[in-house]
Amino acid sequence: MSTLHDFDLARELSLMTPAQRDAFVLSLTPTEQRLLLVSKAPWLRPSQRLADLVEAGHWDTILVTAGRGFGKTLAGGIGGVHEIAMRRPHLAGGRGTGKRPGEGCEIGIAGRTHRDVIETMLRGPSGLLTSVPPEEAPSLNLQHGTLVWPNGARARLMSGDTPESFRGPNFGLLWADELAHWIRAQASWDMAQMALRHGPRPVAIVTTTPIGSPLILSVAYDCD
Repeated sequence: MSTLHDFDLARELSLMTPAQRDAFVLSLTPTEQRLLLVSKAPWLRPSQRLADLVEAGHWDTILVTAGRGFGKTLAGGIGGVHEIAMRRPHLAGGRGTGKRPGEGCEIGIAGRTHRDVIETMLRGPSGLLTSVPPEEAPSLNLQHGTLVWPNGARARLMSGDTPESFRGPNFGLLWADELAHWIRAQASWDMAQMALRHGPRPVAIVTTTPIGSPLILSVAYDCD
């Protein structure tokens, strides 16, 4: 849907007259019109499309620090994790062949606590399970703590209060939300770094409020 993703849709529509907005919507295909209603992806600002930064391949860590209202959850979830899982799985180790091109794509999703992961990162108003078209939504297995997308891409759920949850798996992409507030931040972050060893160029996306903790300052320094 390049028509909807090549510019800042919300900003452009705000600059149009009502007649121009009507004409724009009518110029879209039925599929694109439906996408406007069931997905938040077309409404992302360019600064929230983190998959583009991952694909550029210039960084090992992408840090987004902003206050409430910026859309950090959308940036990390829809603009980063979901976009890569569904459309660019090769960036996180996906093999890109056959009917399930996402197989081999391994992603880590980590929040402050397990409850934050489920209630904010997945099921919240901007969460991964509520902001995408139903046919693209990943299946959640709470018992195993995993997400599986329709194309075979997988994610494992972890929490910053349990460093041991990062032990064992390998990821090509890690989304760490509210790292500044993780209860055992340094220990969990250190374990997460050791798990980033899958795919062509493993990358961590960090979305957090701008609190100058020693860990966040060190991450910011590494991102420069």
